[in-house]
Amino acid sequence: MGLLAWCLERHSRADRRLRQPAAPAAPTAAGAAAPKAQSTGRFSLTFMSWSAAGSRAARSTWDLSDEYMKANPKSTIKTEDVPFNDYMKKLQTMFAADIGPDVL
Repeated sequence: MGLLAWCLERHSRADRRLRQPAAPAAPTAAGAAAPKAQSTGRFSLTFMSWSAAGSRAARSTWDLSDEYMKANPKSTIKTEDVPFNDYMKKLQTMFAADIGPDVL
């Protein structure tokens, strides 16, 4: 689970950087500045695993995800357990559609 913790910490650092004030936007051709996007600080991660649903590995993933979300209330972690025989095909399909999970 070290990889999950690393990804979550990296995402938290990126989230903190996003909340820092941005440099002023460059003027457009009309001389007006582009509108600034407001960050809510909320983020969501999708975690996909080939652990069998209800297995010790899956429960461990769920427990760690719940623990992280309690410590970081603005975060959401969606876990998806895929049967081992379907895992690679599903990953390839998701990445081809540019909707792959954040954490494997």
